[in-house]
Amino acid sequence: MKPHLLNQLATNEENISSTSSTSTAGRSGPFCHTAERAGNPYIIPLIAKNVTRHNNSPGSNSFTSSGYWTTFYTYYQSTNDAIQRYGYARPHGSSKNQYSNTYYNCGGPHRMLFAKGKSVGMSGPHSPGGGTNQSYADFFIGLMYIKNPTTSTQTVSIYNHHANYWSSGHDGSSCTVYLPNASTKAATTGVSIQQVWSQTGGNSMYDNSGSFSLPAGRTAAVVCANTCDYHTNYSSGIHYTGHQYWNNLDTTFSTCIPDYNMYAMAMMATSQQGPTGTFTSTSHIGSDWKRCHDIFGD
Repeated sequence: MKPHLLNQLATNEENISSTSSTSTAGRSGPFCHTAERAGNPYIIPLIAKNVTRHNNSPGSNSFTSSGYWTTFYTYYQSTNDAIQRYGYARPHGSSKNQYSNTYYNCGGPHRMLFAKGKSVGMSGPHSPGGGTNQSYADFFIGLMYIKNPTTSTQTVSIYNHHANYWSSGHDGSSCTVYLPNASTKAATTGVSIQQVWSQTGGNSMYDNSGSFSLPAGRTAAVVCANTCDYHTNYSSGIHYTGHQYWNNLDTTFSTCIPDYNMYAMAMMATSQQGPTGTFTSTSHIGSDWKRCHDIFGD
């Protein structure tokens, strides 16, 4: 979806009364029903990408040589890997030269997916070439921006159904939340990072869930990263199944709403960190909230 259309969605949401008992005449998204607000359902987007990384592929030295990248884990291991997960989930959130030109481009561009019913996500066979060593399995990554429009702190519940694989110790799966350190986007200078759920062992499909507290008026970024389910090797590569779904969206968005301005900011691939948009600190991530304010306001 084009950024200006997402911006229009945000404007439409603001113009819809939450107290009226009849439908408004204004335009509204046709997708996922969460809570009826004057007959107009929310659209719930997900920014999604699949990433190829097994260690016989081009650019594999990014996982074994010294440097920033060697601390990355798909499960929740530290703040540092959580920063990198946000960078990979956000379009243009990691520099191509920071790790490997080949690695960063593997898996194609980020996609904007939209919920149908109470779920949104991606699934399918995944067979990258470049070797038959399944260490450092490929992973799927998804990003949501969730806003609390109320005047009190809300508990936000996240439900994921996902693939998982465990081989190298850098695999596994996790869901992480990034909370701004100020009550307005304009004043945000960084984020705090919390684990919603994390999984290490296992090679199958799993359900995981967790919750976090979202203060009044603030927007959280939520990232799910999960390794693909390994099946078998073939002559020139490996066969995986990638699977990541966000379920029970009627519960997740019972009081909170998608922050369309944050989606539009991210899909514009604009960043205060320069044209590459490299994220290596919590303050870099926090600049997304400030950048959103600069474009759209609070």
